[in-house]
Amino acid sequence: MSTTSTDVKVQGIDCQLFINGKYQPSVSNKTFNNIDSATEEVIGTVAEGTKEDVDLAVQSARRALNGRWKEMTTNERSAILRRIGDLILERQEELAKLEALDTGKPLWLANKIDIPRAAYNFHFFADYMTTLGTEAYQQDQEALHYALRKPVGVIGMINVELATPVIDVEARALSCSRKYNRNEACRVDANDRDSTCRNLQRSRCSRRCR
Repeated sequence: MSTTSTDVKVQGIDCQLFINGKYQPSVSNKTFNNIDSATEEVIGTVAEGTKEDVDLAVQSARRALNGRWKEMTTNERSAILRRIGDLILERQEELAKLEALDTGKPLWLANKIDIPRAAYNFHFFADYMTTLGTEAYQQDQEALHYALRKPVGVIGMINVELATPVIDVEARALSCSRKYNRNEACRVDANDRDSTCRNLQRSRCSRRCR
């Protein structure tokens, strides 16, 4: 159930890189300003990732691919993905305001489209991964051809909006891992999404709002 009150207040934050389950500055310690497109004020700084940071993220993702996630059953993975979607909806108003603050898009659009879509992506793949079948094709009486789905491995992607977990989840649902680079148009909300996932791992959800 999404929130409907207007009491939630948010503010810009300084965003670090989220690698190996924790926030950290870039190897170079470089940052760039996050600008409020409505007022042109600086609302925070963002860690500027480099090739070295990407390499660290890839190494972390490969370790995760062979870690506990790999040993989980399909139902266990599905339950985690669904819970992430639920947490997004619980924080819908807060995340919508962060999205609007960060990207300059109308608040109604973020609240009606972006945040529900992000939650929907997690819910969709949580269900999809438990019902995914394997196709087989008969070649006359000679042979039977079938599709075999196997994890691709670590993938890289550009994060363009809060709803980007559609790709993230697809990779995880197929037992893969991922690392992503945040587009400069989407920073604060991505940081908060990482926080949501990390807090789920800790069995708690802390709100980053004022």
